[in-house]
Amino acid sequence: MYKLVIIRHGQTVYNIEKMFCGWTDVDLTEKGVEEAKIAGKNLKNAGFGFDLAFCSVLKRAKDTLNTVVNEIGIKDLPIKYSWRLNERHYGALQGQKHADISAKYSAEQVHKWRRSFSDKPLQLTKDDPRYPGHDPMYADLSESELPLGESLEDTIKRVMPYWNSEIVPA
Repeated sequence: MYKLVIIRHGQTVYNIEKMFCGWTDVDLTEKGVEEAKIAGKNLKNAGFGFDLAFCSVLKRAKDTLNTVVNEIGIKDLPIKYSWRLNERHYGALQGQKHADISAKYSAEQVHKWRRSFSDKPLQLTKDDPRYPGHDPMYADLSESELPLGESLEDTIKRVMPYWNSEIVPA
């Protein structure tokens, strides 16, 4: 029987500051590293071992995965990285504090951007430094694959083809 374990990255500075993160590539805090160590120890104590891992290309996810794997004691684990597993892209909200955006647009509007299925957050423009097309990590992606901001629906549409073509068959 196969088991799937899904782990969210550990705490980041953006989490502490209550900022929209999205595809912004931020580091884990010391607490985030400790959370990953605890997750690894708990998985090890529960008898988990892994044959394969899937991970987003974001540093916080990679660092969390590497810490978990090291705690378990797994050597040479095959890891498949994909931008399709990145967090939801929060568009022009990225790097902004939740409270500041709520004050400017209303708490109701922010809630709608964050929780409605199809409403997109404020979109980036392609000349914005936060646009993923400026990041060498995404150089192989077409313009149509690079989001300016995503709704939850958009995020599902990005993730599900990868889920079905890579994760499910594995």
